[in-house]
Amino acid sequence: MTSPTSTPVIEHSHVFLGADHEKNERRTWAVIVLCLAMMGIEIVGGAVYGSIALMADGLHMSTHAGALLLTALVNGLTLLGVSQFYQPLSVGIVVVLAAFLTRFQR
Repeated sequence: MTSPTSTPVIEHSHVFLGADHEKNERRTWAVIVLCLAMMGIEIVGGAVYGSIALMADGLHMSTHAGALLLTALVNGLTLLGVSQFYQPLSVGIVVVLAAFLTRFQR
């Protein structure tokens, strides 16, 4: 029998951060804060004025804030230098979940 030949491991960085990455990260956190503030205002306003539509919109805003929080978490993980190919399973799940959720946030 012949032994299988091993393929060489090619290692290179998978961090694709732009020049304005820190500025964009601050903007992402600002949008998260804005979403959470609007969510709170809509839920409280809906409760005070008895508007189910405002409460539903506030709860819908929580899905946007949650997806943005996952995006910020994944962004933080990339800044820590977590490699794309050697991620622990839990980190990989967060990355896929964030991509899945942000796909539906339109």
